[in-house]
Amino acid sequence: AIDAVDGFGGGGPAPAGGLHLGSPERSVTSVRFDPGGLLLAAGTSSGHVALYDVRSSRPVCLKDHKYGLPVHSIKFHQGKCVSADAKIIKIWDHAGAVDASGEPPTF
Repeated sequence: AIDAVDGFGGGGPAPAGGLHLGSPERSVTSVRFDPGGLLLAAGTSSGHVALYDVRSSRPVCLKDHKYGLPVHSIKFHQGKCVSADAKIIKIWDHAGAVDASGEPPTF
């Protein structure tokens, strides 16, 4: 399981900084960088997605998918974050506002 990401600068072999993504309550199940490389989204086993600016150790925002299912996929598309678990897909901006969400029909 992924629980940390280290960043390296041009100053040498030692990490320039790092993000601790997981916790005892939730492990990281999906990770994606945005195309510019400064934002990192981490999906967890508890159904949360944390969005980080890699220059800071604190998340910019934390989204809850509301079903407690592991987030299995994260993508960035046209400035939005798209995240999915087994029940729902959400499209949201970097401030955490949901633009759209979709669930399969229930029979």
